[in-house]
Amino acid sequence: PTGRIVPVLAAAEEVKKLVKLGPLHRHADLVQEMLGAPETAVHLVTLLEEMPVRETLDAAPQLRDLGARLGTVIANRTVGTAFPGGRVSSRELGAALRAAGAAPSRAQVAAIAHQSRSYRRRRTAESKQRMLLTELDMPYVELPQLFGGIDAQALVFLAQTLRIKGGQ
Repeated sequence: PTGRIVPVLAAAEEVKKLVKLGPLHRHADLVQEMLGAPETAVHLVTLLEEMPVRETLDAAPQLRDLGARLGTVIANRTVGTAFPGGRVSSRELGAALRAAGAAPSRAQVAAIAHQSRSYRRRRTAESKQRMLLTELDMPYVELPQLFGGIDAQALVFLAQTLRIKGGQ
């Protein structure tokens, strides 16, 4: 978890203080060497929710103080903007579905309307958290919420998204 990353990365220094010789000391040296390498960067992965974003905002300056080079902030499982944000009444929704050739029951229309309201609330909450992350002045990438599980095709999609949007 992002909120615990600094103590984990600082552990190598503590191990070196406790263990002066031997394989543990050498391993701690290797960890510190890797963290200090110019090709090493710490990417912060978060959800666009209040607590994970707060942990990310707290971790970034602590990591900089530790001497880590920061890479990209990656917002995972975002809802994005797949649907318009305006309010639609159940009546309008039902009419639109029927016009598209569907024959939804009242219960189905009510369920879709409920999901639409939930989606709008989540999108609004994500927007607030997204704005907070701009304080970090770091490269930023969003990975969308994927439904139906993660398979090879989904992994390729996520990797391409990171490469294209993250520039890495």
